[in-house]
Amino acid sequence: MHLYTVKIIKIKIKKINLKKALRTSWSFYSKYIINDIKQITSQQIGYMNTSFLLLMGFGLYFFGGLGDKISAKKYLMFGIILSALFVFMIPIFYFLGIYSPIYFIILQGLNGLFESTAQPGSMRLLGTWFSSQHRGILLGIWSGSRSFGDVQGLYLSHIIINKFSLQWNYGLIIQSFICFLISYLIYKQIINYPEEIGLKIQQETTIQQESLQLTHQKTHISISQAFYTIPGLFWHTLTMMFLKALNYGILFWYPKFLQDIGLKQQSSYIAIFCSVGVLLGGIISGWIGDKIDKKRGILIPPSLFLLVICLYFFSVLNQQNDSILHFYFYSFFIGFFLGGPYNVHHGPLVVDLGQHESLKNNKEAIGRVTGIIEGAACISSAIVQIVIPYYGENNIFKLFIIISLGSIGCIWPVAVSDYKYFKNKYNNYSLNRKKIENLKNDVKIQNLQHQLIQKY
Repeated sequence: MHLYTVKIIKIKIKKINLKKALRTSWSFYSKYIINDIKQITSQQIGYMNTSFLLLMGFGLYFFGGLGDKISAKKYLMFGIILSALFVFMIPIFYFLGIYSPIYFIILQGLNGLFESTAQPGSMRLLGTWFSSQHRGILLGIWSGSRSFGDVQGLYLSHIIINKFSLQWNYGLIIQSFICFLISYLIYKQIINYPEEIGLKIQQETTIQQESLQLTHQKTHISISQAFYTIPGLFWHTLTMMFLKALNYGILFWYPKFLQDIGLKQQSSYIAIFCSVGVLLGGIISGWIGDKIDKKRGILIPPSLFLLVICLYFFSVLNQQNDSILHFYFYSFFIGFFLGGPYNVHHGPLVVDLGQHESLKNNKEAIGRVTGIIEGAACISSAIVQIVIPYYGENNIFKLFIIISLGSIGCIWPVAVSDYKYFKNKYNNYSLNRKKIENLKNDVKIQNLQHQLIQKY
Protein backbone atom coordinates (compact mmCIF):
# COMPACT_ATOMS: atom_id res chain seq x y z
CA MET A 1 0.00 0.00 0.00
CA HIS A 2 1.39 3.43 -0.92
CA LEU A 3 2.23 5.77 1.98
CA TYR A 4 -0.15 8.41 0.66
CA THR A 5 -2.99 5.88 0.79
CA VAL A 6 -2.22 5.36 4.47
CA LYS A 7 -2.21 9.14 4.92
CA ILE A 8 -5.63 9.41 3.28
CA ILE A 9 -7.22 6.88 5.61
CA LYS A 10 -5.59 8.47 8.67
CA ILE A 11 -7.06 11.87 7.83
CA LYS A 12 -10.47 10.36 7.12
CA ILE A 13 -10.40 8.49 10.43
CA LYS A 14 -9.64 11.71 12.30
CA LYS A 15 -12.48 13.50 10.51
CA ILE A 16 -15.09 10.82 11.22
CA ASN A 17 -13.82 10.43 14.79
CA LEU A 18 -14.59 14.05 15.57
CA LYS A 19 -18.03 14.09 13.95
CA LYS A 20 -19.01 10.93 15.80
CA ALA A 21 -17.57 12.37 19.01
CA LEU A 22 -19.99 15.28 18.65
CA ARG A 23 -22.93 12.91 18.25
CA THR A 24 -22.08 10.70 21.23
CA SER A 25 -21.36 13.76 23.37
CA TRP A 26 -24.85 15.01 22.52
CA SER A 27 -26.37 11.69 23.58
CA PHE A 28 -24.35 11.73 26.84
CA TYR A 29 -25.36 15.33 27.56
CA SER A 30 -29.06 14.82 26.83
CA LYS A 31 -29.94 13.96 30.45
CA TYR A 32 -27.98 16.98 31.69
CA ILE A 33 -29.66 19.23 29.10
CA ILE A 34 -33.07 18.04 30.33
CA ASN A 35 -32.08 18.73 33.95
CA ASP A 36 -30.53 22.11 33.09
CA ILE A 37 -33.22 23.51 30.78
CA LYS A 38 -36.75 23.09 32.15
CA GLN A 39 -38.34 23.75 28.77
CA ILE A 40 -36.72 20.62 27.27
CA THR A 41 -38.08 17.10 27.89
CA SER A 42 -37.19 13.63 26.62
CA GLN A 43 -39.80 14.00 23.88
CA GLN A 44 -38.18 17.22 22.68
CA ILE A 45 -34.72 15.60 22.71
CA GLY A 46 -36.34 12.99 20.46
CA TYR A 47 -37.57 15.77 18.15
CA MET A 48 -34.05 17.23 18.00
CA ASN A 49 -32.61 13.84 17.07
CA THR A 50 -35.37 13.39 14.52
CA SER A 51 -34.65 16.79 12.98
CA PHE A 52 -30.96 15.91 12.74
CA LEU A 53 -31.62 12.57 11.03
CA LEU A 54 -34.44 13.75 8.75
CA LEU A 55 -32.42 16.60 7.28
CA MET A 56 -29.39 14.36 7.05
CA GLY A 57 -31.52 11.92 5.05
CA PHE A 58 -32.76 14.77 2.87
CA GLY A 59 -29.17 15.88 2.25
CA LEU A 60 -28.03 12.36 1.42
CA TYR A 61 -30.83 11.83 -1.09
CA PHE A 62 -30.51 15.14 -2.89
CA PHE A 63 -26.85 15.99 -2.40
CA GLY A 64 -25.37 12.47 -2.31
CA GLY A 65 -24.57 12.54 -6.00
CA LEU A 66 -22.93 15.96 -5.67
CA GLY A 67 -19.86 14.29 -4.19
CA ASP A 68 -19.41 12.49 -7.53
CA LYS A 69 -19.39 15.75 -9.49
CA ILE A 70 -17.20 18.17 -7.54
CA SER A 71 -13.90 18.06 -5.66
CA ALA A 72 -14.32 15.57 -2.81
CA LYS A 73 -12.06 17.48 -0.41
CA LYS A 74 -13.95 20.77 -0.93
CA TYR A 75 -17.24 18.92 -0.54
CA LEU A 76 -16.06 17.44 2.76
CA MET A 77 -14.41 20.63 4.04
CA PHE A 78 -17.46 22.85 3.60
CA GLY A 79 -19.71 20.13 5.04
CA ILE A 80 -17.72 19.74 8.24
CA ILE A 81 -17.28 23.52 8.73
CA LEU A 82 -21.00 24.24 8.42
CA SER A 83 -22.01 21.21 10.48
CA ALA A 84 -19.62 22.17 13.32
CA LEU A 85 -20.82 25.79 13.10
CA PHE A 86 -24.43 24.85 13.88
CA VAL A 87 -23.34 22.60 16.76
CA PHE A 88 -21.29 25.54 18.08
CA MET A 89 -24.42 27.74 17.92
CA ILE A 90 -26.28 25.51 20.43
CA PRO A 91 -24.18 26.56 23.47
CA ILE A 92 -24.08 30.14 22.12
CA PHE A 93 -27.90 30.23 22.24
CA TYR A 94 -27.72 28.79 25.75
CA PHE A 95 -25.33 31.56 26.89
CA LEU A 96 -27.67 34.16 25.37
CA GLY A 97 -30.58 32.76 27.39
CA ILE A 98 -32.44 31.40 24.36
CA TYR A 99 -33.88 28.14 25.70
CA SER A 100 -36.79 27.52 23.33
CA PRO A 101 -36.63 23.89 22.05
CA ILE A 102 -37.58 25.00 18.53
CA TYR A 103 -34.22 26.74 18.09
CA PHE A 104 -32.32 23.65 19.18
CA ILE A 105 -34.42 21.53 16.84
CA ILE A 106 -33.58 23.84 13.92
CA LEU A 107 -29.87 23.90 14.75
CA GLN A 108 -29.71 20.12 15.03
CA GLY A 109 -31.52 19.82 11.71
CA LEU A 110 -29.01 22.12 9.97
CA ASN A 111 -26.19 20.17 11.61
CA GLY A 112 -27.58 16.97 10.09
CA LEU A 113 -28.14 18.57 6.69
CA PHE A 114 -24.48 19.53 6.28
CA GLU A 115 -23.17 16.42 7.96
CA SER A 116 -24.81 14.51 5.10
CA THR A 117 -21.72 15.35 3.03
CA ALA A 118 -19.54 13.10 5.20
CA GLN A 119 -20.54 9.63 4.03
CA PRO A 120 -20.86 10.18 0.24
CA GLY A 121 -17.69 12.26 0.07
CA SER A 122 -15.72 9.80 2.17
CA MET A 123 -16.90 6.77 0.20
CA ARG A 124 -16.07 8.47 -3.09
CA LEU A 125 -12.59 9.38 -1.89
CA LEU A 126 -11.82 5.98 -0.42
CA GLY A 127 -13.25 4.22 -3.47
CA THR A 128 -10.78 6.02 -5.74
CA TRP A 129 -7.81 5.34 -3.48
CA PHE A 130 -8.32 1.65 -2.65
CA SER A 131 -8.46 -1.29 -5.01
CA SER A 132 -11.05 -3.95 -4.25
CA GLN A 133 -8.50 -6.61 -3.27
CA HIS A 134 -8.34 -5.60 0.39
CA ARG A 135 -11.32 -3.27 0.46
CA GLY A 136 -13.22 -5.07 3.21
CA ILE A 137 -10.48 -4.96 5.84
CA LEU A 138 -9.39 -1.39 4.97
CA LEU A 139 -12.89 0.04 4.92
CA GLY A 140 -13.75 -2.06 7.96
CA ILE A 141 -11.00 -0.19 9.79
CA TRP A 142 -12.22 3.11 8.37
CA SER A 143 -15.85 2.36 9.33
CA GLY A 144 -14.59 1.43 12.77
CA SER A 145 -13.34 5.00 13.12
CA ARG A 146 -16.91 5.85 14.11
CA SER A 147 -16.38 3.71 17.17
CA PHE A 148 -13.17 5.58 17.98
CA GLY A 149 -15.25 8.75 17.71
CA ASP A 150 -17.87 7.29 20.05
CA VAL A 151 -15.16 6.46 22.58
CA GLN A 152 -13.63 9.94 22.29
CA GLY A 153 -17.00 11.64 22.66
CA LEU A 154 -18.07 9.57 25.65
CA TYR A 155 -14.73 9.87 27.42
CA LEU A 156 -14.42 13.61 26.80
CA SER A 157 -17.99 14.14 27.99
CA HIS A 158 -17.29 12.05 31.10
CA ILE A 159 -14.19 14.15 31.89
CA ILE A 160 -15.97 17.47 31.33
CA ILE A 161 -19.00 16.56 33.46
CA ASN A 162 -17.59 14.25 36.15
CA LYS A 163 -13.92 15.27 36.44
CA PHE A 164 -13.91 19.02 35.78
CA SER A 165 -17.54 19.62 36.86
CA LEU A 166 -18.16 21.79 33.80
CA GLN A 167 -21.48 22.20 32.00
CA TRP A 168 -22.41 20.26 28.87
CA ASN A 169 -22.11 23.34 26.62
CA TYR A 170 -18.33 23.61 27.08
CA GLY A 171 -17.83 20.16 25.59
CA LEU A 172 -19.74 21.12 22.44
CA ILE A 173 -17.67 24.30 22.07
CA ILE A 174 -14.35 22.48 22.43
CA GLN A 175 -15.24 19.76 19.93
CA SER A 176 -16.63 22.27 17.43
CA PHE A 177 -13.31 24.12 17.37
CA ILE A 178 -11.45 20.84 16.85
CA CYS A 179 -13.71 20.13 13.85
CA PHE A 180 -12.83 23.52 12.36
CA LEU A 181 -9.14 22.64 12.60
CA ILE A 182 -9.69 19.23 10.99
CA SER A 183 -11.53 20.84 8.07
CA TYR A 184 -8.39 22.88 7.37
CA LEU A 185 -6.30 19.70 7.51
CA ILE A 186 -8.65 18.01 5.02
CA TYR A 187 -8.27 20.86 2.55
CA LYS A 188 -4.49 20.98 2.83
CA GLN A 189 -3.67 17.26 2.90
CA ILE A 190 -6.23 15.32 0.86
CA ILE A 191 -5.84 14.74 -2.90
CA ASN A 192 -8.90 13.70 -4.87
CA TYR A 193 -7.35 11.17 -7.28
CA PRO A 194 -4.15 9.09 -7.19
CA GLU A 195 -3.48 10.17 -10.78
CA GLU A 196 -2.99 13.76 -9.58
CA ILE A 197 0.34 12.74 -7.99
CA GLY A 198 1.29 10.13 -10.57
CA LEU A 199 -0.09 7.03 -8.82
CA LYS A 200 -2.27 4.31 -10.28
CA ILE A 201 -4.53 2.09 -8.18
CA GLN A 202 -4.58 -1.43 -9.59
CA GLN A 203 -8.07 -2.81 -10.11
CA GLU A 204 -9.25 -6.36 -10.53
CA THR A 205 -10.48 -6.22 -14.10
CA THR A 206 -9.88 -4.46 -17.38
CA ILE A 207 -13.36 -2.96 -17.11
CA GLN A 208 -12.41 -1.29 -13.83
CA GLN A 209 -9.18 0.06 -15.32
CA GLU A 210 -11.08 1.52 -18.25
CA SER A 211 -13.67 3.05 -15.95
CA LEU A 212 -11.01 5.00 -14.09
CA GLN A 213 -10.00 6.61 -17.39
CA LEU A 214 -13.63 7.61 -17.94
CA THR A 215 -14.01 9.21 -14.50
CA HIS A 216 -14.46 12.71 -15.89
CA GLN A 217 -16.53 11.59 -18.91
CA LYS A 218 -19.21 9.46 -17.25
CA THR A 219 -22.88 10.25 -17.05
CA HIS A 220 -24.36 10.34 -13.56
CA ILE A 221 -26.79 7.67 -12.46
CA SER A 222 -30.25 8.58 -11.12
CA ILE A 223 -31.92 7.03 -8.08
CA SER A 224 -34.37 5.00 -10.19
CA GLN A 225 -31.56 3.79 -12.47
CA ALA A 226 -29.53 2.71 -9.45
CA PHE A 227 -32.34 0.53 -8.06
CA TYR A 228 -32.99 -0.95 -11.49
CA THR A 229 -29.34 -1.53 -12.39
CA ILE A 230 -27.53 -2.59 -9.18
CA PRO A 231 -28.40 -6.12 -7.94
CA GLY A 232 -29.34 -6.29 -4.27
CA LEU A 233 -29.44 -2.52 -3.72
CA PHE A 234 -33.13 -2.61 -2.74
CA TRP A 235 -32.63 -5.27 -0.04
CA HIS A 236 -29.44 -3.69 1.27
CA THR A 237 -31.25 -0.34 1.52
CA LEU A 238 -34.09 -1.88 3.53
CA THR A 239 -31.60 -3.67 5.77
CA MET A 240 -29.68 -0.46 6.39
CA MET A 241 -32.92 1.30 7.33
CA PHE A 242 -33.30 -1.13 10.23
CA LEU A 243 -29.61 -1.24 11.13
CA LYS A 244 -29.19 2.53 11.23
CA ALA A 245 -32.39 2.91 13.25
CA LEU A 246 -30.95 0.42 15.73
CA ASN A 247 -27.52 2.05 15.75
CA TYR A 248 -28.87 5.55 16.34
CA GLY A 249 -31.33 4.26 18.90
CA ILE A 250 -28.39 2.90 20.86
CA LEU A 251 -26.18 5.91 20.11
CA PHE A 252 -28.67 8.55 21.29
CA TRP A 253 -30.46 6.72 24.12
CA TYR A 254 -28.11 4.07 25.51
CA PRO A 255 -26.07 6.39 27.79
CA LYS A 256 -29.24 8.01 29.14
CA PHE A 257 -30.80 4.58 29.73
CA LEU A 258 -27.77 3.55 31.81
CA GLN A 259 -27.89 6.80 33.76
CA ASP A 260 -31.61 6.34 34.46
CA ILE A 261 -31.15 2.81 35.91
CA GLY A 262 -28.57 4.06 38.43
CA LEU A 263 -25.31 3.60 36.51
CA LYS A 264 -24.50 7.29 36.20
CA GLN A 265 -20.77 6.98 36.94
CA GLN A 266 -20.37 3.81 34.87
CA SER A 267 -22.57 4.79 31.91
CA SER A 268 -19.78 6.24 29.76
CA TYR A 269 -17.49 3.24 30.33
CA ILE A 270 -20.21 0.67 29.60
CA ALA A 271 -21.13 2.54 26.41
CA ILE A 272 -17.43 2.64 25.45
CA PHE A 273 -17.34 -1.18 25.65
CA CYS A 274 -20.21 -1.24 23.16
CA SER A 275 -18.26 1.07 20.81
CA VAL A 276 -15.16 -1.10 21.05
CA GLY A 277 -17.31 -4.10 20.13
CA VAL A 278 -18.64 -2.24 17.08
CA LEU A 279 -15.07 -1.47 16.01
CA LEU A 280 -13.82 -5.06 16.28
CA GLY A 281 -16.99 -6.51 14.72
CA GLY A 282 -16.65 -4.22 11.70
CA ILE A 283 -12.98 -5.02 11.13
CA ILE A 284 -13.42 -8.77 11.44
CA SER A 285 -16.50 -8.82 9.19
CA GLY A 286 -14.68 -6.75 6.57
CA TRP A 287 -11.72 -9.13 6.64
CA ILE A 288 -13.93 -12.23 6.35
CA GLY A 289 -15.92 -10.61 3.53
CA ASP A 290 -12.72 -10.19 1.49
CA LYS A 291 -11.98 -13.90 1.92
CA ILE A 292 -15.37 -15.13 0.69
CA ASP A 293 -15.56 -13.47 -2.74
CA LYS A 294 -17.18 -10.32 -1.26
CA LYS A 295 -20.44 -12.20 -0.69
CA ARG A 296 -20.93 -10.30 2.54
CA GLY A 297 -24.70 -10.83 2.84
CA ILE A 298 -24.30 -14.38 4.13
CA LEU A 299 -22.47 -13.08 7.23
CA ILE A 300 -25.24 -10.77 8.37
CA PRO A 301 -28.13 -13.03 9.57
CA PRO A 302 -25.98 -15.11 12.00
CA SER A 303 -24.53 -11.93 13.49
CA LEU A 304 -27.98 -10.38 13.92
CA PHE A 305 -29.42 -13.54 15.51
CA LEU A 306 -26.63 -13.40 18.11
CA LEU A 307 -27.31 -9.68 18.55
CA VAL A 308 -30.95 -10.42 19.41
CA ILE A 309 -29.82 -12.89 22.07
CA CYS A 310 -27.43 -10.34 23.63
CA LEU A 311 -30.10 -7.62 23.57
CA TYR A 312 -32.52 -9.91 25.39
CA PHE A 313 -30.07 -10.87 28.14
CA PHE A 314 -29.02 -7.24 28.61
CA SER A 315 -32.67 -6.19 28.92
CA VAL A 316 -33.24 -8.53 31.89
CA LEU A 317 -30.14 -7.43 33.82
CA ASN A 318 -30.79 -5.83 37.17
CA GLN A 319 -28.31 -3.49 38.81
CA GLN A 320 -29.09 -4.73 42.31
CA ASN A 321 -28.91 -8.46 41.58
CA ASP A 322 -26.37 -8.72 38.73
CA SER A 323 -22.67 -7.98 38.71
CA ILE A 324 -21.56 -4.82 36.92
CA LEU A 325 -19.32 -7.09 34.81
CA HIS A 326 -22.45 -8.52 33.18
CA PHE A 327 -23.33 -5.04 31.86
CA TYR A 328 -19.84 -4.67 30.39
CA PHE A 329 -19.90 -8.18 28.91
CA TYR A 330 -23.24 -7.90 27.12
CA SER A 331 -22.56 -4.30 26.09
CA PHE A 332 -19.39 -5.40 24.30
CA PHE A 333 -21.12 -8.21 22.40
CA ILE A 334 -24.11 -6.04 21.51
CA GLY A 335 -21.60 -3.74 19.81
CA PHE A 336 -19.66 -6.63 18.28
CA PHE A 337 -22.65 -8.31 16.62
CA LEU A 338 -24.09 -4.96 15.50
CA GLY A 339 -20.74 -3.67 14.25
CA GLY A 340 -20.28 -6.38 11.63
CA PRO A 341 -23.50 -5.81 9.65
CA TYR A 342 -23.58 -2.05 10.25
CA ASN A 343 -19.98 -1.26 9.30
CA VAL A 344 -20.10 -3.60 6.28
CA HIS A 345 -23.09 -1.63 4.97
CA HIS A 346 -21.37 1.65 5.79
CA GLY A 347 -18.06 0.84 4.13
CA PRO A 348 -17.05 -2.01 1.80
CA LEU A 349 -20.55 -2.95 0.66
CA VAL A 350 -21.37 0.61 -0.42
CA VAL A 351 -18.19 0.81 -2.50
CA ASP A 352 -18.81 -2.66 -3.97
CA LEU A 353 -22.29 -1.60 -5.08
CA GLY A 354 -21.15 1.84 -6.28
CA GLN A 355 -18.49 0.24 -8.50
CA HIS A 356 -20.58 -2.74 -9.61
CA GLU A 357 -19.78 -4.03 -13.10
CA SER A 358 -23.37 -3.41 -14.22
CA LEU A 359 -22.82 0.36 -13.99
CA LYS A 360 -20.61 0.47 -17.10
CA ASN A 361 -19.46 4.11 -17.43
CA ASN A 362 -20.98 5.05 -14.08
CA LYS A 363 -18.34 3.12 -12.16
CA GLU A 364 -17.77 5.99 -9.74
CA ALA A 365 -21.41 6.30 -8.62
CA ILE A 366 -20.43 5.70 -5.01
CA GLY A 367 -21.87 9.01 -3.84
CA ARG A 368 -25.26 8.23 -5.38
CA VAL A 369 -25.39 4.71 -3.87
CA THR A 370 -24.33 6.09 -0.49
CA GLY A 371 -27.02 8.75 -0.71
CA ILE A 372 -29.71 6.17 -1.47
CA ILE A 373 -28.77 3.76 1.31
CA GLU A 374 -27.92 6.35 3.95
CA GLY A 375 -30.78 8.68 3.05
CA ALA A 376 -33.43 6.01 3.48
CA ALA A 377 -31.72 4.80 6.67
CA CYS A 378 -31.73 8.32 8.15
CA ILE A 379 -35.48 8.59 7.61
CA SER A 380 -36.14 5.32 9.46
CA SER A 381 -33.75 6.41 12.22
CA ALA A 382 -35.63 9.70 12.56
CA ILE A 383 -38.92 7.85 13.03
CA VAL A 384 -37.42 5.68 15.78
CA GLN A 385 -36.19 8.81 17.61
CA ILE A 386 -39.81 9.94 17.91
CA VAL A 387 -41.07 6.49 18.85
CA ILE A 388 -38.62 5.84 21.72
CA PRO A 389 -39.82 8.57 24.15
CA TYR A 390 -43.45 7.54 23.67
CA TYR A 391 -42.76 3.81 23.65
CA GLY A 392 -40.92 4.19 26.93
CA GLU A 393 -37.19 4.63 27.45
CA ASN A 394 -37.18 1.68 29.84
CA ASN A 395 -38.55 -0.56 27.07
CA ILE A 396 -36.07 0.40 24.37
CA PHE A 397 -34.41 -3.02 24.30
CA LYS A 398 -37.68 -4.66 23.32
CA LEU A 399 -37.88 -2.18 20.45
CA PHE A 400 -34.25 -2.91 19.53
CA ILE A 401 -35.02 -6.64 19.35
CA ILE A 402 -37.97 -6.00 17.00
CA ILE A 403 -35.77 -3.80 14.78
CA SER A 404 -33.04 -6.46 14.68
CA LEU A 405 -35.52 -9.14 13.61
CA GLY A 406 -36.79 -6.79 10.88
CA SER A 407 -33.26 -6.36 9.52
CA ILE A 408 -32.84 -10.15 9.38
CA GLY A 409 -36.00 -10.41 7.28
CA CYS A 410 -34.75 -7.73 4.86
CA ILE A 411 -31.28 -9.19 4.30
CA TRP A 412 -32.55 -12.77 4.04
CA PRO A 413 -33.02 -12.77 0.21
CA VAL A 414 -29.43 -11.55 -0.24
CA ALA A 415 -28.12 -14.15 2.21
CA VAL A 416 -30.02 -16.91 0.39
CA SER A 417 -28.58 -15.74 -2.94
CA ASP A 418 -25.07 -15.79 -1.46
CA TYR A 419 -25.70 -19.26 -0.03
CA LYS A 420 -26.74 -20.53 -3.47
CA TYR A 421 -23.57 -18.99 -4.93
CA PHE A 422 -21.39 -20.90 -2.47
CA LYS A 423 -23.43 -24.07 -2.93
CA ASN A 424 -22.96 -23.93 -6.71
CA LYS A 425 -19.30 -23.14 -6.24
CA TYR A 426 -18.89 -26.16 -3.96
CA ASN A 427 -20.83 -28.41 -6.34
CA ASN A 428 -18.65 -27.26 -9.26
CA TYR A 429 -15.56 -27.85 -7.17
CA SER A 430 -16.76 -31.35 -6.24
CA LEU A 431 -17.64 -32.11 -9.85
CA ASN A 432 -14.28 -30.92 -11.14
CA ARG A 433 -12.49 -32.86 -8.42
CA LYS A 434 -14.42 -35.98 -9.37
CA LYS A 435 -13.50 -35.47 -13.03
CA ILE A 436 -9.84 -35.12 -12.11
CA GLU A 437 -9.98 -38.30 -10.01
CA ASN A 438 -11.67 -40.18 -12.87
CA LEU A 439 -9.04 -38.89 -15.27
CA LYS A 440 -6.29 -40.04 -12.93
CA ASN A 441 -7.92 -43.48 -12.68
CA ASP A 442 -8.17 -43.67 -16.48
CA VAL A 443 -4.47 -42.84 -16.76
CA LYS A 444 -3.62 -45.49 -14.18
CA ILE A 445 -5.66 -48.10 -16.09
CA GLN A 446 -3.98 -47.14 -19.36
CA ASN A 447 -0.56 -47.42 -17.74
CA LEU A 448 -1.46 -50.81 -16.31
CA GLN A 449 -2.72 -52.03 -19.68
CA HIS A 450 0.49 -50.80 -21.31
CA GLN A 451 2.58 -52.65 -18.73
CA LEU A 452 0.61 -55.87 -19.24
CA ILE A 453 1.02 -55.62 -23.03
CA GLN A 454 4.75 -55.13 -22.65
CA LYS A 455 4.98 -58.04 -20.19
CA TYR A 456 3.02 -60.58 -22.26
